[in-house]
Amino acid sequence: MEHSIDRSSVDIGFYGGEPLIAFDVVKDCILYVEKKYYGRRCTFSMTTNATLLDDEKSAFLEEHNVTLMISIDGPKEIHNIHRRFSADGKGSYDVIMENLNNIKNKYPKLYNGLMFNMVIDPQNDFDKINDISANGIFNSLNTKSSIIEDGYSIEKVVASEDYVAKSEYNLFLAYISKLGIVDGLVAPLVAQTSADEMFMEKNALKKQVSLPEKGAPGGPCIPGQLRLFVNADGDLYPCERVSETSPAMKMGSIDEGVDMESAYKLLNICQLTPEKCRNCWAFSKCTLCAKSADGGEELSAKVKNSFCDGVHNEVESRLKNEIMLMENEAGLLCIH
Repeated sequence: MEHSIDRSSVDIGFYGGEPLIAFDVVKDCILYVEKKYYGRRCTFSMTTNATLLDDEKSAFLEEHNVTLMISIDGPKEIHNIHRRFSADGKGSYDVIMENLNNIKNKYPKLYNGLMFNMVIDPQNDFDKINDISANGIFNSLNTKSSIIEDGYSIEKVVASEDYVAKSEYNLFLAYISKLGIVDGLVAPLVAQTSADEMFMEKNALKKQVSLPEKGAPGGPCIPGQLRLFVNADGDLYPCERVSETSPAMKMGSIDEGVDMESAYKLLNICQLTPEKCRNCWAFSKCTLCAKSADGGEELSAKVKNSFCDGVHNEVESRLKNEIMLMENEAGLLCIH
């Protein structure tokens, strides 16, 4: 509270594991914040698997305007591959659907604010993943998708050739649908969410006349300023996306405060590879942050360099999308 006086609002999010396992802690935190921050705008959010969303929890979350991001990875047969109960190995899809329908019927304000996040395994069939569109819940609410994050995994995620071909074709359909080139065309839900992100980034790659004498790659945020992650032991990390088991990512604790030396290293990852960064054509559009240089005990130039080709491909793809949008606006886009 003391370090956020210059912000118009304070946003507090709950993550896991599964945060609803510790619902009493969540409830106490929300009530504490509302009391301490009286007179200031506070928002609450939670990422949950929705298996524990009973009436007690749903009523409280609705009363206190908590926005829920629910993890669901596709239709039943896809979702249940990874999202299973540890006790009996059964899939969680049916339980989630039951809870969502209960929220829809009893807690409309909570329901209307729901968001869904699909974590896609590209080894699965693209068409089967998109069968989730048959469930009207996911078409009427905010849904986004992303490929499984493998930054901290031993086994890397490799998409099947069939998945790549189908996803790229359906993304093409989503683009021309968004551009209104073909009347009545409706692309699959997963492709729509990707196209939506592209249109939201419109004009994000505006041409620069010159570069400053001094600068830093575009990826890193200022650790602890935009967001601050606190784990159950009170350790501080720059955000919820990094590993809590990595000493390189820790930047202090609640008792000791922020370790400024650690925060400085997390912010200035370009100092790991100064010459390579200085001469990189995607310097200002780089998306790499300290997470991409996490070597465990310390930050690693080798780990950071392993992500560079992916960034180049991503920026090149974004540039092509920008050109496509510019050509469409100028009436130059022609599709055969």
